[in-house]
Amino acid sequence: MDKNNQIIIAGILIIILATGSAFLFYMQSDAESKKIVSLKRETAVIIEERIAFIMKVEKIKKQKKELTFNLQDYSTKIRNNEAEISDIKKVKEDMSTQLKEKKEALYQMQQVLKDVKLVESSFKDNLSEAKSEHEDVLQAQGSMLREKSMLEDKIKSYLKVSRGVELRKIVVKMASSVNGKIIDVNNEYNFAVIDLGSMDNVKNGDVLGVYRDATLIAKAIIENAYEDMSSIIVFDEWRNVEIFCDDTVKLLENIE
Repeated sequence: MDKNNQIIIAGILIIILATGSAFLFYMQSDAESKKIVSLKRETAVIIEERIAFIMKVEKIKKQKKELTFNLQDYSTKIRNNEAEISDIKKVKEDMSTQLKEKKEALYQMQQVLKDVKLVESSFKDNLSEAKSEHEDVLQAQGSMLREKSMLEDKIKSYLKVSRGVELRKIVVKMASSVNGKIIDVNNEYNFAVIDLGSMDNVKNGDVLGVYRDATLIAKAIIENAYEDMSSIIVFDEWRNVEIFCDDTVKLLENIE
């Protein structure tokens, strides 16, 4: 009996051990299954993440390609812009040079204009002086003409009183050449009066020689010839010669 009990007990123990082992195996199998399921889930997530990453990488590659193309386009534009900038700089330098030249030309023109204004001012001053001198000359000329006319009238009256007209005519006719004398001198206005007139066959424009002691000292031209007297003007080249009353005058022939 004891032996059977032992066998029964042993059987029970074996059954218990088998059941425990089975239970442990089941528990391990269930844990492994859960672990496998979890791994599958994790793998699926990793695969999805990898697919998303690959898609993201492809997108990045596409963007990189687009950026590379854009970068090349921008590089081309930059080179073109640099060329345009270089041309603009060159044009700017040329314009700066031209502007500098124009400024220098303007400065020179301003200097010339300044000189012209100075010359114009000087010319105006000279013109004003010339006008004043011209007015003085006109006044002096008028005064000279009046004085000359008065002097001629005075000399003419003097000759009529001091001489017989018929006697003077006879003397002239007997003379072999036209000779006369200076009867009055006005050195201020460079003219003189002689005792020869139209009755002595002299006329306006005739050229006379003025003599002193038979020596030619000057030449003059008849300005106004009257009947028995004339006014003469000494040529400029003889202007500095001093003429006196009683100097002899002779008509010079064949002198233009």
